[in-house]
Amino acid sequence: MAPFAASLDDPALFVERAYIDGAWTHSKSGETFTIRNPATDELLGSCPECNVDDLEAAVRAAATAFNTWRAESGRARARILKKWFDLITQHRVDIGRIITAENGKARPDAEGEALFSASFFECNPSARAQVLRQPVGVCGLITPWNFPMAMAARKVAAALAAGCTVVLKSDGLTPFAANALAVLGERAGLPGAGSLKKLSLELGGNAPFIVFDDADVEVAVQSAIASKFKVTGQTCVCANRIFVQEGIYERFAERLVAEVAKFRVGNGADEGVTHGPLTTSVAKVEEHVQDALTVLGDVDDSMKVMSEETFGPLAALTKFTTEDEVVARANSVDVGLAAYLVTSDLGRYYRVTERLDYGMVAVNTGVISDSAAPFGGIKQSGFGREGSKYGCDDYMVYKTVITGGINTVYKSGP
Repeated sequence: MAPFAASLDDPALFVERAYIDGAWTHSKSGETFTIRNPATDELLGSCPECNVDDLEAAVRAAATAFNTWRAESGRARARILKKWFDLITQHRVDIGRIITAENGKARPDAEGEALFSASFFECNPSARAQVLRQPVGVCGLITPWNFPMAMAARKVAAALAAGCTVVLKSDGLTPFAANALAVLGERAGLPGAGSLKKLSLELGGNAPFIVFDDADVEVAVQSAIASKFKVTGQTCVCANRIFVQEGIYERFAERLVAEVAKFRVGNGADEGVTHGPLTTSVAKVEEHVQDALTVLGDVDDSMKVMSEETFGPLAALTKFTTEDEVVARANSVDVGLAAYLVTSDLGRYYRVTERLDYGMVAVNTGVISDSAAPFGGIKQSGFGREGSKYGCDDYMVYKTVITGGINTVYKSGP
């Protein structure tokens, strides 16, 4: 047993193998890669270095399982997904420990991700196919490291609720949370294991955060912190460009700096730590700091921090004068995942939310993701939606049946 596994209440959740065809297995090549704690550089364990041969075996198994899984009633699938929800909730502390160890995020955030992950399995069982919607088949799912369980849960729950089977590829930096998810799915009764079908992509963003003069400063500051510094700034929906109207700029900047000064950065497993280490992208964050001169007020649009997604704990503030100006600047990038605005003007709320070229807009809050709402972007931020009933659509196809020539007069006998 790996030393880290021994620290868990349920060591069986920490698995150093791949789950293929209903069994935990090594790669066909026998090769492995190692995973380290980003806060301590401690070796956590190793996982199989799977190649094309392993992928083909997984797809074949999923294709075989598809014929059985699609035939299950919506109620039967719902029972399994509900039990999976219960198991994730029950094991949230251990899951939080795994996420903190491999990802680095602070323990409260990690346990919060476990509960967020569970919510997708509670949300989706009732999203069974409506009239003549059919599952597409085997789905290939690729997930990132910044939410190692939640991103897997969001995709897997929708696909399985729709009647599909899946082949999941988690990120090599954070494989253990996804493995724990599979362990609990197996315990919930998920059967082990065509062609790959439709494509749904949720890619990067460069989110604007717009604060108007009429905003409540405290609401604006707390919303900015929630959006900008979650997971140490390593999410695709983090506020990357903070636009503040001239009349409120100095007051907002002063309060933001004061709140950020209260952060405690360190090992996410330590008590009282609010923000863990960067999992990756350190060089990019340093480059953006150097290019932007300071941390980070009166930023100019020509600086890299305004045109590229930083993916780190870097808050770049810039002034604006008019509503038209800030909308144009916010829309000037080629991505369109998330945007934020803070205002007390109802008319402005409607005008600006409609004009922002983004798939999701949050108003007077820094929280933009909810399991009951569709998640996704436009432009170069991808296509398709995840979460809610809309998240099932990418895993289903429509069938039209046109019928003629049926005798509608019922006879009593032959």
